[in-house]
Amino acid sequence: MSDKPWERVDPLDKLIRQTARCGMDEGVVVTIEFISGFEAFNTRSYHNYETWGQGYRVRGRGAVVEREDLDDALSAWSQAVEANRAKVEVGGIP
Repeated sequence: MSDKPWERVDPLDKLIRQTARCGMDEGVVVTIEFISGFEAFNTRSYHNYETWGQGYRVRGRGAVVEREDLDDALSAWSQAVEANRAKVEVGGIP
Protein backbone atom coordinates (compact mmCIF):
# COMPACT_ATOMS: atom_id res chain seq x y z
CA MET A 1 0.00 0.00 0.00
CA SER A 2 1.13 3.52 -0.70
CA ASP A 3 2.66 5.61 2.08
CA LYS A 4 0.49 8.55 0.98
CA PRO A 5 -2.78 9.29 2.70
CA TRP A 6 -5.52 7.49 0.72
CA GLU A 7 -7.14 10.78 -0.33
CA ARG A 8 -3.89 11.84 -2.07
CA VAL A 9 -3.52 8.66 -4.13
CA ASP A 10 -4.29 9.17 -7.83
CA PRO A 11 -7.84 8.02 -8.74
CA LEU A 12 -6.55 5.64 -11.43
CA ASP A 13 -4.10 4.13 -8.94
CA LYS A 14 -6.98 3.66 -6.50
CA LEU A 15 -9.04 1.92 -9.16
CA ILE A 16 -6.21 -0.49 -9.95
CA ARG A 17 -5.54 -1.25 -6.28
CA GLN A 18 -9.22 -1.79 -5.49
CA THR A 19 -9.80 -4.00 -8.53
CA ALA A 20 -6.60 -6.06 -8.27
CA ARG A 21 -6.89 -6.55 -4.54
CA CYS A 22 -3.82 -7.84 -2.78
CA GLY A 23 -3.97 -11.56 -2.27
CA MET A 24 -1.81 -14.64 -2.09
CA ASP A 25 -0.21 -14.19 -5.47
CA GLU A 26 3.26 -13.15 -6.49
CA GLY A 27 4.46 -11.42 -9.63
CA VAL A 28 2.74 -9.29 -12.24
CA VAL A 29 -0.93 -8.70 -11.44
CA VAL A 30 -1.88 -6.08 -14.03
CA THR A 31 -0.18 -5.14 -17.28
CA ILE A 32 -0.87 -1.81 -18.99
CA GLU A 33 0.43 -1.50 -22.54
CA PHE A 34 0.41 1.57 -24.75
CA ILE A 35 -0.11 0.14 -28.22
CA SER A 36 -0.25 1.45 -31.76
CA GLY A 37 -1.87 0.08 -34.89
CA PHE A 38 -3.34 0.86 -38.27
CA GLU A 39 -7.03 1.76 -37.98
CA ALA A 40 -6.79 1.17 -34.25
CA PHE A 41 -8.61 3.20 -31.60
CA ASN A 42 -10.32 5.57 -34.02
CA THR A 43 -13.25 6.13 -31.73
CA ARG A 44 -13.68 9.87 -32.04
CA SER A 45 -15.86 11.40 -34.71
CA TYR A 46 -13.07 13.51 -36.17
CA HIS A 47 -10.78 10.51 -36.72
CA ASN A 48 -10.14 9.17 -40.19
CA TYR A 49 -10.27 5.37 -40.08
CA GLU A 50 -7.52 5.03 -42.67
CA THR A 51 -4.75 6.13 -40.32
CA TRP A 52 -2.70 4.98 -37.37
CA GLY A 53 -4.01 5.17 -33.84
CA GLN A 54 -2.79 4.56 -30.32
CA GLY A 55 -4.43 3.38 -27.16
CA TYR A 56 -4.16 1.12 -24.15
CA ARG A 57 -4.47 -2.58 -23.44
CA VAL A 58 -5.05 -3.55 -19.81
CA ARG A 59 -4.66 -7.20 -18.84
CA GLY A 60 -5.04 -8.85 -15.45
CA ARG A 61 -7.28 -10.80 -13.07
CA GLY A 62 -8.84 -12.71 -15.98
CA ALA A 63 -9.78 -9.71 -18.13
CA VAL A 64 -8.27 -7.97 -21.16
CA VAL A 65 -9.62 -4.71 -22.58
CA GLU A 66 -8.46 -2.15 -25.13
CA ARG A 67 -9.51 1.49 -25.23
CA GLU A 68 -8.16 4.70 -26.69
CA ASP A 69 -7.82 6.51 -23.36
CA LEU A 70 -6.19 5.16 -20.20
CA ASP A 71 -9.05 6.10 -17.88
CA ASP A 72 -11.57 4.37 -20.16
CA ALA A 73 -9.35 1.29 -20.44
CA LEU A 74 -8.95 0.99 -16.69
CA SER A 75 -12.64 1.55 -16.07
CA ALA A 76 -13.65 -1.12 -18.58
CA TRP A 77 -11.05 -3.52 -17.18
CA SER A 78 -12.30 -2.97 -13.63
CA GLN A 79 -15.89 -3.64 -14.71
CA ALA A 80 -14.82 -6.83 -16.52
CA VAL A 81 -12.91 -8.09 -13.47
CA GLU A 82 -15.86 -7.37 -11.18
CA ALA A 83 -18.24 -9.14 -13.59
CA ASN A 84 -15.94 -12.18 -13.57
CA ARG A 85 -15.85 -12.12 -9.77
CA ALA A 86 -19.65 -12.02 -9.64
CA LYS A 87 -19.83 -15.12 -11.85
CA VAL A 88 -17.41 -17.01 -9.63
CA GLU A 89 -19.25 -16.00 -6.45
CA VAL A 90 -22.46 -17.58 -7.76
CA GLY A 91 -20.70 -20.75 -8.85
CA GLY A 92 -20.02 -19.95 -12.49
CA ILE A 93 -16.76 -20.13 -14.36
CA PRO A 94 -15.55 -16.87 -15.91
